[in-house]
Amino acid sequence: MTFAYCASFKVTDPANGFGTIAFASAGKSTVTVFLSSVAETTVAGNALTAVYNHARDVGLGSAVSEDRGGGLNMGQSYGFNTFALALQTKVRADALSWSNQANLGINFSNTTLKYTLSFAATLTVTFSNAATARLFGFTSLSLTGATSYESTMTPYFIIRPSLPGVCAPSPVYEPDGIAVQGVSAAGSFFGLARTGTPLYCDWIQQYEPPEKTERLRALTTSHPYTHQALAEDCRTGIPFVVIDGGFGDSRNRAFALRAEGSAWNPERASPGNGAQFHIPYKALVLGTVTS
Repeated sequence: MTFAYCASFKVTDPANGFGTIAFASAGKSTVTVFLSSVAETTVAGNALTAVYNHARDVGLGSAVSEDRGGGLNMGQSYGFNTFALALQTKVRADALSWSNQANLGINFSNTTLKYTLSFAATLTVTFSNAATARLFGFTSLSLTGATSYESTMTPYFIIRPSLPGVCAPSPVYEPDGIAVQGVSAAGSFFGLARTGTPLYCDWIQQYEPPEKTERLRALTTSHPYTHQALAEDCRTGIPFVVIDGGFGDSRNRAFALRAEGSAWNPERASPGNGAQFHIPYKALVLGTVTS
């Protein structure tokens, strides 16, 4: 796996501007899928979700809560599948007339951080707009003449930090105010406390270049997503996943930005250094995402 930040995204959000992806092969009818139609039932089975993440393991809904009471049940809001698997399931279902539709593959690698779109025969893939193409890591709207295509840039909603891990991470800790206590005039002690509490974690992503820091300075043809974009996209509670540990372990951990950490506020690495930035993160620990 490769250390990275993977922000989640809602395929039905008009702000994302997603359109369609179409698959065609000789002698077969074209299969066109609106990304906004890729929805699935939550793990709890109580609703539909259209929020996905690139990180390959299992869907956000299968994240294992780390708080003692297991109160952060991601299965109430999210599904079993990663985006790649959810879309692949949808595409294969729509391609029943192909007879060998099981060979249509949509895969994401946690190692290369790239998508591979493939078929058993020559395949043409067409994206309806640039927002859809960059979601899969492509700059071209049309892919032709091959049986397999790998992303030509880092897919949108992914940050590949310059350093191999997070910096100055705090231990996972509980917030203040989870208990009230008192002592009576007679000396007896009493108290009231939560049996389960949210868990917090803070860290800094240090020495990031401007093109991975500020949205308007992103490298649109190689690394289009930035920490500023993540802050803007995730400040409403959309989860993000830090893959390949980064915290000194091999876990893929899901977080949400806390209210006090939602404002975009990077710092220069040193007062006169405009080429490197430190980005602080104040996060709610949602759980571990593993297969």
